[in-house]
Amino acid sequence: MVSLQCFLAPSYRIEHKLGKPRERSPWFSRSWYISLMVLKDKLADVIGEMFAGLFDNLDVH
Repeated sequence: MVSLQCFLAPSYRIEHKLGKPRERSPWFSRSWYISLMVLKDKLADVIGEMFAGLFDNLDVH
């Protein structure tokens, strides 16, 4: 069994003609971040409406 460290080693890659390893991609993209901000704003709106709704049912004497 080949260990992960051995598989990623440059000498192993050369010996087995695997070529250049792929470049690591960023863990998030611009479109993901924009979608996250849209969802955050929508959640803030929903929570704000729920909070304001609490005061609609109060009886003031």
